[in-house]
Amino acid sequence: MKTIEIQKELSIIDIIDSIFFRVMHIKCFVISFLIFSFLSVYRVSATPQIPERLVIDGETFIMQAWPLYKYPVIFTHDMLFDEYSCVSTGCYRGYVATWSIENDSLFLIKIGNDCCADEHKLAMKEAGLDGADLSLLFPEKYRNGKVFAEWVTQDLLAISDKYGLCLDYFEIYSYDKEIEYIIKNGIVQEIRNYDNSNSKKSSFNKTFIDDVYNRIDWEQIPELNDKKIRISMTFSANEDGFVDSVRIYRSDNDDDLYKQATLNAILNMGGFGVYYKKGEVQRLVHDITIVFSSENREKYGQKNFLP
Repeated sequence: MKTIEIQKELSIIDIIDSIFFRVMHIKCFVISFLIFSFLSVYRVSATPQIPERLVIDGETFIMQAWPLYKYPVIFTHDMLFDEYSCVSTGCYRGYVATWSIENDSLFLIKIGNDCCADEHKLAMKEAGLDGADLSLLFPEKYRNGKVFAEWVTQDLLAISDKYGLCLDYFEIYSYDKEIEYIIKNGIVQEIRNYDNSNSKKSSFNKTFIDDVYNRIDWEQIPELNDKKIRISMTFSANEDGFVDSVRIYRSDNDDDLYKQATLNAILNMGGFGVYYKKGEVQRLVHDITIVFSSENREKYGQKNFLP
């Protein structure tokens, strides 16, 4: 009887410990998400995360989805790799999982420590380990070297590794081919193929701001002396890379002359990257501020005017 009571007491402690661990994990995840959201809103560069891998008919794709997060048990990097564990700014989850689709079923085939530096990987390899032990992590689901992912109900976007940077200062990549798998309880319900081959790189080397200033007809701008007039705007380009949508949201001067000069400079300006995702062009919004000043008149002047 005492033994049973002790076992119950230990079980309660384990449950409390598990709940505490989950709450702390969720708390850290929420904080990380809020920080990431803040960085995204204010356009601060965030480190791209190492993607998961998806093997289909012998071809390896990458995907920015983390199906292991859907599993009821939270796997930490320490739990997965013990002394070989590590995290990095490019891999906060602490692992890189490899998945496969076979006969319309989704399987987990490997959880690797690809987040780690080479010395960690080498030490793990020398210890005869090739990733986490799936048979220990999934004792009831592990079969023939893989785990049927019946807990996964989500859309998985498989991406080919052929890509091109499509805009000059946006860190956005356009992938030639995307395949979306609609998964329900680990079973493929639908497959959607997307062609993004119409994406185009920007023709600007670093930035387009000089080109905008060069397109301003400075002869139409009165002498400014020490004055500086700022015009802030957002704009986007169409599927041909030409600006066809502009919105001025701030002006230091009520004179429409400066607004019109800015509009004339930016409208129909070409050379912007064209970004396709899931087979459709995505309009990306640029945000710039043009400063009318004597310094900029001298720098760009009429001699550089591009009609």
